[in-house]
Amino acid sequence: FKAFNDLHGHARGDECLRRVAGVLRSQARRESDLFCGFGGEEFAAILPATDREGAQRVGEAIRQEIEDLQIIHPGSDHRVVTASVGVATAGNAEEHARGYAYFLNQADEALYAAKRAGRNQVMVGGT
Repeated sequence: FKAFNDLHGHARGDECLRRVAGVLRSQARRESDLFCGFGGEEFAAILPATDREGAQRVGEAIRQEIEDLQIIHPGSDHRVVTASVGVATAGNAEEHARGYAYFLNQADEALYAAKRAGRNQVMVGGT
């Protein structure tokens, strides 16, 4: 978003953020699903009772829907706004007890792995 704002200005950047937020809202399928901004250009999704495969599916749907918006971004290698997605899940009660901070860190590490691997992809982190 920083590169987008630098290239297009804050008004277009805000519109881009609104459209991306709309994609996130569309993926909140259950009352307990929560999406929020996290950092300057990152978002977090809390999807209770979602297994690894389901979380990866949601991440891929988000990634694809954002690319499908076709928001032109000449500063991107993909020429449109895309998303890298990091996912982390708890497979059992023992893992769940590690708390949100643990999983946020795992998802963040997976996000940076996706960025290092070329961006515009989903990576699953954690155990």
